[in-house]
Amino acid sequence: MYLNHQASALSYDKGYEIPRTDFTIGKMLGSGNFGSVYEGEVKGLFGPNSKTKVAVKTVNDSTDVSRLTALLCEIKILGKIEPHLSLLTMLGACAAGLESDGELYLLLEHCLHGNLKSYLIEKRSQFKNGYNHQLLSEWAYGIAQGMQYLNSHRIMHGDLAARNILLGHDLVAKVSDFGLSKSMYDKYRYRKTNRKYVPWKWMAIEYLQDGCFHSTPMHGATVSFCGRFSPLGKNLTLEKGWTLS
Repeated sequence: MYLNHQASALSYDKGYEIPRTDFTIGKMLGSGNFGSVYEGEVKGLFGPNSKTKVAVKTVNDSTDVSRLTALLCEIKILGKIEPHLSLLTMLGACAAGLESDGELYLLLEHCLHGNLKSYLIEKRSQFKNGYNHQLLSEWAYGIAQGMQYLNSHRIMHGDLAARNILLGHDLVAKVSDFGLSKSMYDKYRYRKTNRKYVPWKWMAIEYLQDGCFHSTPMHGATVSFCGRFSPLGKNLTLEKGWTLS
């Protein structure tokens, strides 16, 4: 059974707890349907006088129990695996205010270059005269290594989109957002009539149809890889007035 299926039964590792007074929250880095990510800084994470830049993930609505539960499940899943070069690393969490104020924070390593999709769009002009095939191969290999590690720990990833591949130091690709619980995947599935909530192109076809995952999400991996090796002008933009039906 995949760890995502057991998320609600997992215990929270208090060894990851970081007091709210030990970290600050700055500008927003990104936002989705279920939560937002902010730039932050933690004091004393790697020594008494250290200051570490982090990404702080929290829910958009602190009164929404389902979203808080989903984030707590993600924290518990991430707390069960060892750090890996090709995975976004959890550095800590803050759950002390969860019951009293609905405050819950997940602290992750900060990736300077953002996500792969935004990076390719921003650097599009640099790729017009040809790709850096070594870099693309390293990204593909890193993503595959990260997915293999997740599978070895019985963790499924149903949304392997370019936006969920972050680029760290030296542009190392890191798989992120792999901690969604089974209940959140079910919510995606049962609300699939609304495009706003569903990562259609990257979710496994067998899950959208039957509610089951195989050992590796080859559909999402294939779409993600093809997107990276396709001409940028064709795969990331549409002509004005055109929509997908």
